[in-house]
Amino acid sequence: MDAIVAVIVIGVTLLPTGDPSDHRAVPSPLMQAPWLVVFPLAAVAILLFRRRRPTAVLAGTVGVLIAGLIVDRELLPLIVPVVIASFGLALRASRRTTLIAIPVTVVVLLIVEVVVSRVHVLDVRVLPLTTVVAAAAIAGDATRSRRAYISAITERALRAEDTRESEARRRVVEERLRIARDLHDTVAHQITVINLHANVATQAVRADPALAERSLTTISTAARTVLTEIADLLSLLRADAGADGLPTTPSVSMSDVDALLAGFAASGLAVTSRTEGTAGSLPDPVSGVAYRVVQEALTNAHKHGSEGRAHLLLQYTPELLTITVTNPAASGPGASGPAAAGAAAAGPGASGPGASGPGASGDGLPRSGHGLQGVRERVGAVGGRVEAGPTATGYVLRAFLPLTASPVAGGA
Repeated sequence: MDAIVAVIVIGVTLLPTGDPSDHRAVPSPLMQAPWLVVFPLAAVAILLFRRRRPTAVLAGTVGVLIAGLIVDRELLPLIVPVVIASFGLALRASRRTTLIAIPVTVVVLLIVEVVVSRVHVLDVRVLPLTTVVAAAAIAGDATRSRRAYISAITERALRAEDTRESEARRRVVEERLRIARDLHDTVAHQITVINLHANVATQAVRADPALAERSLTTISTAARTVLTEIADLLSLLRADAGADGLPTTPSVSMSDVDALLAGFAASGLAVTSRTEGTAGSLPDPVSGVAYRVVQEALTNAHKHGSEGRAHLLLQYTPELLTITVTNPAASGPGASGPAAAGAAAAGPGASGPGASGPGASGDGLPRSGHGLQGVRERVGAVGGRVEAGPTATGYVLRAFLPLTASPVAGGA
C-alpha cells in the first residue's frame, strides 16, 4: 500500500501543467528542475507515518505543500499527499480531532492559494484546492463509520451465536435433569420394592418358604410394572414434544394418590393419611408435583425407614398446599417391615437390609440423594420450598406448594 501511495504522489508531480484555457501544456516543474523532487519524496516519507500519527502527518504534508508552492507555483500536485493525509486523519483519528483539523487545514490552504496565486479569496480557482481536501475528509469519515457499523454487526452476530450456543447447552442440561427426574420417579419405587423383597426371599427361602413365595410374587408384579412404566417413559421421550400437544412427562396428579398408597401397602409399607382443609381444584403443574413429592417421600420411607409404616398429612388452604410425610427412623435389629422380616426368617446374626451403618440405607444400598434433589427441583419449579431432615422419632419431609402463584411449565 505504501508503494502505491509513493507512485501516485511522485507520478502526479511529473504530469504536465498549464492553463487549460489556451490548451498549451507546460512540462512538469520536476522536468525543468529535477531537484524539486525532494518535495514529493518528503511528502512520501511523511505519509509512511499516517497510520500512527495522522494529525502530525496532515500538518507535515501541508507544510510540504506550502514550501513547494513558495518555491514554484506549479507544484500544486503536492495537494495529493494532503488529500491522502486528510482521508487518513478522518479514518483513524477521533471525530472531534477531524472537525478541528480539517477546517484549519482548509483555511490555511485558502490563504496560501490567495497569497501565492494572487487571486481574490472568492475566485472560483481557489475552490478546487480546498474542496478536494474537505471531500477526502468526508470520505474518510464515511469509511470509518462503515467499518464501525460492520464491526458492530459482526460483534452482535458473534454474541448472538454465543447466546444460541449457551441456550442450547442450557436446554440440554435441563432436558438431562428432566429425564433423570422422570426416570427416578418412574422406576425408583418399584426397584426399591424389588430390592427389598429380593432380600426377603433370599433370607426366607429355607426358613419360611411361604414368605419367600409371597416376596417373589411381589417381585414379579413390580418387575412387570416397572417395565411398563419404562416403556411409557421411552414413548414420551421419543415422541415429538411439539406434535399434537404431546406431554413431555408422564401425566399424574393428586387424584392418583389413593392408588399410590394402595401400591405401597401391597409392597409392605403401611401408610396412614389425613387431610385437613378442602382440596378443591389444583393447578395441573402443582398437582403433578404434589404427587411426585408424596411418591418420593413414601419411597424413601419404605427404603430407608423402619417398622414398615409412614404417615401422610395433606393440609389445604386457599393459598398453599402443605405435604408432610413422617416415618420412624431405622433402628437396627429392632426394625420391622419386609427387610426385618427377612432378617428374622434368616435367623440371628444374619446381615441384611435391616442392618444400618454409615452411608447405608435400610436395604443395604447407599443413599444417593438424587430423589430428594429432584423433589427440590420440582417444588422450586412451581415456586415452593422443601424442608427435610431427621427428628427425635424418625424422619420428616415437608413441602410447601403455592396454589396462587403462576407455576413454571414442566415442573411436574
